[in-house]
Amino acid sequence: MSEGEDRGLALATTGNAFISVWREPSTLERLQQVRRVEQELVDRCKDGIIVLTVLTDSSAATRAGEPEEASKLAKHFAPTTRAHAYVIEGTGFRAAALRAVIAGVNALFRPGHPTRVFDGADQAIRWLVPYGQAIEEAALTAALAQARTRLG
Repeated sequence: MSEGEDRGLALATTGNAFISVWREPSTLERLQQVRRVEQELVDRCKDGIIVLTVLTDSSAATRAGEPEEASKLAKHFAPTTRAHAYVIEGTGFRAAALRAVIAGVNALFRPGHPTRVFDGADQAIRWLVPYGQAIEEAALTAALAQARTRLG
């Protein structure tokens, strides 16, 4: 398992799965870290990867230039992504609005692979497993738990 993290972001890989957990807003530095770790996985997994992105309630804000960089990142990895699940944690209007925005962007962008937005990680993991390569639900769950632990 390979991982990278800072106080606001934890990354993990297991099998052909790439996991990012965002506790704080994205920054250009964090997006570069995501690109590096995800590219390392893509280089090892020639048949494609699955992606699990978890956004906590406090990670929604972005700064100038970051949405464009995040979009470039998504386009760069779209051809090698077999499926991408987004988990937007939290309740209330803000979380629901963010889920709707991400689902809408994916509908417009049409990344070429299945994408789905969830409010919980368990459902997202169950949805992703069939797209993986011999990856088990328990392995994804454990990798996500380890990433969360590193965030504190």
